[in-house]
Amino acid sequence: MELTPYIKPGNWWHRRWMERLPHLSTPSFDPEVFDNTCFQVWAQDDVERKGETLFALSTEGARSYRGIGSFLRSHDAKLACLITAWNPDSQPKPLSVNEAANLKLLAELEATGLPIYPARGTSMEEGCNWFEDSFLIVGGRYEQYVEWQKKFGQLAFVIFRTDGAVELRW
Repeated sequence: MELTPYIKPGNWWHRRWMERLPHLSTPSFDPEVFDNTCFQVWAQDDVERKGETLFALSTEGARSYRGIGSFLRSHDAKLACLITAWNPDSQPKPLSVNEAANLKLLAELEATGLPIYPARGTSMEEGCNWFEDSFLIVGGRYEQYVEWQKKFGQLAFVIFRTDGAVELRW
């Protein structure tokens, strides 16, 4: 299956997104949009996201993932954040613009000195080929995650906790 690096107007993801966000200036967000999303995380040095994944988890009907707890504890961290800079304000952008935005986000993440893993969110919905390259930053403060969310125009990000909880913050 070929993946498309942004939401195409008229495709399933775009239609579902727009149904829930008719007024982007005052977004209301429905976490069910992410119910069929798979998050994959690669080794820190696999920036091309081509090797074996360290782990993958699906939000399909679940709001927890036990394996994340041991992963976080191995880093002596209580939480992690999956975040991207792709498609700010949910407006589709060309791949080159999304990649440039992610490089800016990566520079900010690297400045923290915390472990960063390349990641990707992918739709598991039949007929939908949406994905967004992301980063999993391990540790840090929730307030910093919110600052990055606002700065990079993201409507949501995902929080992972040591108890296995997976939370969508919007």
